[in-house]
Amino acid sequence: MTVSFYVHAGPGSAPWAMAEALAAAVTESGADKRRWTLIDTGERPGIGAMEALASRAGDPDVLATCTPVYVQAPLLGKTQVTHRALSPLMRLVADRYLLLGRESDGADGASMLARIATGGTRTGGYFAGGINHLLGLAVASAVGGATEFVLVDGEADLIPALRDGRIDWAVATPVELATRNVDGAARPLAAIAPERLARLPDLPTLGELGVPVGFSLWRGVCAPPGLDDGAFATWRRVLDAALGTDAWRRYLAANGQVSAPLEAAPFATFLNAEEGWYRTQMAAAGVLPQEQE
Repeated sequence: MTVSFYVHAGPGSAPWAMAEALAAAVTESGADKRRWTLIDTGERPGIGAMEALASRAGDPDVLATCTPVYVQAPLLGKTQVTHRALSPLMRLVADRYLLLGRESDGADGASMLARIATGGTRTGGYFAGGINHLLGLAVASAVGGATEFVLVDGEADLIPALRDGRIDWAVATPVELATRNVDGAARPLAAIAPERLARLPDLPTLGELGVPVGFSLWRGVCAPPGLDDGAFATWRRVLDAALGTDAWRRYLAANGQVSAPLEAAPFATFLNAEEGWYRTQMAAAGVLPQEQE
């Protein structure tokens, strides 16, 4: 028996790191004897995983990584599948973001924020209306500047875009910086978090630099629609056991994440609230299709 674990971004990405860690944690716990196989659907981030789940209604041996793209992609009209048509299983963690600059610039957080405040800078992300876009606009707005948003060629291209001068600054997760910054092109300038990150204790927060912008990216897992009560109970038992393992604790520590479990029913309610928040933010950014406004 095999679990098909769809991952909505490819190897080296934050969703892939979480999927690998969860599979290892399940193995350590011994709570699931099935063999877990990770499946890359990253060519269409979020959308491929959502549509794969929707095509396997009632299948108890399938799950997928889940992040805010499950809310954003339908709002942007990129897929007809929404989180309401799937089976949220559990929110797992809260991830933080970093403000990044180019290593060759030698800027620190304060000087980069001052530069952003003057206007004329470029930031980037994987798609219009994505977290990189919305959070980048929020940072620029908070310092009173305007910034141009540049689309880059997927998650793996963000740091190369910074290195090559296509963008001047970016926001990314600690795991993205750790796995993508192979040539040392990017440097963290500030943590977009309420307090300093344990893995980067010398890095100031935006709040310490006088910019009251905070954000937390949730990550979890979803399953196909139409699961019966027995399948939900099995997944709850397996996931609860995995979250108590050393493998999972090591993953949290290594990636600067905070455990934030939320079980199936409250997770579904949370997603409904997230949909409202993202609709408001995306409308303000001018990226919602007219029919979604």
